[in-house]
Amino acid sequence: METVADWIVEFLEKQRIEFVFGHPGGPVLPIYEALRKNSNVKHVLVRHEGAGSFMAEAYAKLTGKVGVCISTMGPGAANMTIGVATAMSDSTPVMAITGQLPLSVQGRGYQQETDHLSLFRGITKKTFQLKEGQNAFRVFTDAYRTAISGRPGPVHVDIPSDISSFNGDYPEPEVVPKVSFGAAHPDLLKGAASMISESERPLIVAGGGVISSDASSLLAEFSKKFGIPVATSYNGRGAIPEDDDLCIGRIGEYVPAFRLRLAESADLLIALGFRFTDVSMEGWKKANDSKVIQVDIDPSEIGRNVHVDLGLVGDVRKTISELSKLLLAEPGKRREWLSKIKEDREGWLKTYASVRDSSAQPIKPQRLIKELSEFTGRDSIITSGAGRAKMWAASVLPIYKPRSWIHSGGYAVMGYELPAAIACKMVHPQKRVVSVGGDASFQMHCQELATAVENHANIVSVVINDLSLGSIRNSQVRRYGNVLGTEFNLDVDLSKVAEAFGAKGIRVRRAEDIKPSLEEAFRTDKPVVLDVVVDPSETPTFQ
Repeated sequence: METVADWIVEFLEKQRIEFVFGHPGGPVLPIYEALRKNSNVKHVLVRHEGAGSFMAEAYAKLTGKVGVCISTMGPGAANMTIGVATAMSDSTPVMAITGQLPLSVQGRGYQQETDHLSLFRGITKKTFQLKEGQNAFRVFTDAYRTAISGRPGPVHVDIPSDISSFNGDYPEPEVVPKVSFGAAHPDLLKGAASMISESERPLIVAGGGVISSDASSLLAEFSKKFGIPVATSYNGRGAIPEDDDLCIGRIGEYVPAFRLRLAESADLLIALGFRFTDVSMEGWKKANDSKVIQVDIDPSEIGRNVHVDLGLVGDVRKTISELSKLLLAEPGKRREWLSKIKEDREGWLKTYASVRDSSAQPIKPQRLIKELSEFTGRDSIITSGAGRAKMWAASVLPIYKPRSWIHSGGYAVMGYELPAAIACKMVHPQKRVVSVGGDASFQMHCQELATAVENHANIVSVVINDLSLGSIRNSQVRRYGNVLGTEFNLDVDLSKVAEAFGAKGIRVRRAEDIKPSLEEAFRTDKPVVLDVVVDPSETPTFQ
């Protein structure tokens, strides 16, 4: 005999889930008791349920496994929705578990009573309520399979407290395999191969689907073998090393202009798990005579945002593998196209160097990112949230490996980077984990420094402090010539905030102090906040 809650924790253990991120309340206490008795699934107590959902989402992006977060009913569940919505936007497998009133008293308007199924329905692939203990095996198996299969995404399971504490004999939990998808249809693959062979200036645009299908190594091989350069979306960063000669970098908003010109010059766009969203298309549009091949596991994405000449529905990794068998390697065929890319990249780097190496005061963000990049290296993990600070990291801080760029993606939510970094450091304690965010974003979840200290998650949090909501302030100035509500009158010394939570804080105001401060941060045996006061007039336009 065991409780349903005991079985649920055993189920998570069977799926090799190491962490559950949450904040307790009365309706989830049976699950917390089960977690207390299980030494293989560690509970991470967060200071805010939103941070717990961010941690679960980051855990899933980092590991490829399902991230699990848990909250009590009502306000706890509502707080947790922000990370779940982030997961929905970025196709991240997350399981959000909420406690609920006993079935016998639901609908009576008791304290904190909330319709959780309606609350989560629009931000998950599917939402479930466990109404009978004997159905735990079916419900959790179905929920987990839904999260990991096809286009991944979040699921929600609501558990009334009388059900989670119910005693019974339940079947042994089993490892849940995901539903496997194959490559695109052979006839369509032949058509794609023909279009690629005829193209003189093809460009692969790689999105998050390349990483979620574990296709990064295949993509690099494919790109090199057939001489096809690669651009990425935000979520596609790391699909190919950004110092690879064939990688032109991320395209869309806030990127060097030469990348956008190259995207417009392509005569064939090969979209791999790339959704052509507004932020990936900002600043450029495909040429009128350019053709598009789009590969995606989700048929609803084919042609959703741009006209597609050939749509292929299938697993990206398997599709790349099959497509490579139909193409002939032709070294030198696209020499002119590749030379153009190299020339444009080198030209931009020479121009950018003048501001990147600046010793001006206030500190130029470009100088900060340059110095930081010398400490991060190829094996570091970078997390970021939203706003102007993210743009600096997303545009000129190089990423080399898949699942090493963890950010809030399509939901573009502030406050994400710090909780995300904590989760990543707990998974990989030996790696350097750096969060990059603005002062406004940092202050949304700075309380999670306590979580970092408690769990010995010795991250380095780099705060690009411009004393404003920089990105929105820029928009106000451009559109109206005035600002309201986007500048802070109080200059909070965030290094002292860090010290209050038991972390180390360092405030940096001069360019020459960046390097020694970073050296100190990375040799410190506790979480560190590097509060870098920067020039607020600098914008990441990179023209």
